[in-house]
Amino acid sequence: MADTVTGNPTLGAYTGPIDLSRPHFVGVGGSAMSGLAQLCAARGALVSGTDAADSDRITALRAAGCKVEIGHDPRAIEDASCVVYTTVAQHAPEVAAARANGIPVVHRAQVLRELAGRHLVAVAGTHGKSTTAGILVAALRQLGQDPSFVVGADLDVPGSGSHHGTGPLFVAEADESDRSFHFLEPAAAVITTIAHDHPENFDGLDSHLIAYVTFAARLRPEGVLIANADEPASNDVLARVRRLRPDVRVVTFGQSERADVRFGPVDRHGWQSMTEVHAGNGRGVLRLGTPSIYHVQDAVAAVALLVAFGYPIDAAAQAA
Repeated sequence: MADTVTGNPTLGAYTGPIDLSRPHFVGVGGSAMSGLAQLCAARGALVSGTDAADSDRITALRAAGCKVEIGHDPRAIEDASCVVYTTVAQHAPEVAAARANGIPVVHRAQVLRELAGRHLVAVAGTHGKSTTAGILVAALRQLGQDPSFVVGADLDVPGSGSHHGTGPLFVAEADESDRSFHFLEPAAAVITTIAHDHPENFDGLDSHLIAYVTFAARLRPEGVLIANADEPASNDVLARVRRLRPDVRVVTFGQSERADVRFGPVDRHGWQSMTEVHAGNGRGVLRLGTPSIYHVQDAVAAVALLVAFGYPIDAAAQAA
């Protein structure tokens, strides 16, 4: 089946150098866009943005020094070094004005790639991206690291979905909905689940599989891929990736006996859940403040990546 998409942002995309000294974000109040804007400001950029409505995230951006205007206005891009857009906002007046005035127009994922550098940990999947990325960030902090991150949800208060860390790792969600994750070049990638979604952009499940294979094939040399051993679609993607990129190290997670990082039955008590996690001859105990089996699966995906990074299974499970 052909790999078709409507409005694929990677087609005809800007390919020149990206100057993030004075970026303007269109739709800056969105969960992912606000995180990128806040991170640019934390790294010293003069950030501006526009959005259709005010919000708590915009309040947080203003507190971080970003200049945000309510209402779309082509005049807002004056002096911008680039204009950052999402696929949804590709026809906004600011984007049209930037193109007319020769200002580089770059997709949000291109900015993410620029900020992350060589140590991007990209979390992809139809479901569970925010949960898995958030658990991974919290676990890395528990283990003494200070990663940068951009998560598509606030971790607690508004504006907490991003952070400029002192460590080398950069954790971020990778958006499959419009194939913009094809802009990324991760050092490590997690695929939580794969299901048919976004029918306006994808022509059936096989179209999704091709998109995820393309994403995984963009891993850096000797990269790490974490994927769900319990899911036929993920196993299909893994088989294709192993042929295309034999240098990529694959670590699987799930309840299947074939999984490299396995979890057993889940005990639930009120809002708590607990399960044993196994990797090789080691074991750990994973405890979460949620009864959701899906959240347990997301946490095990994060544990699998920590194990791939060299952490003992017991320490990884305890940190998650």
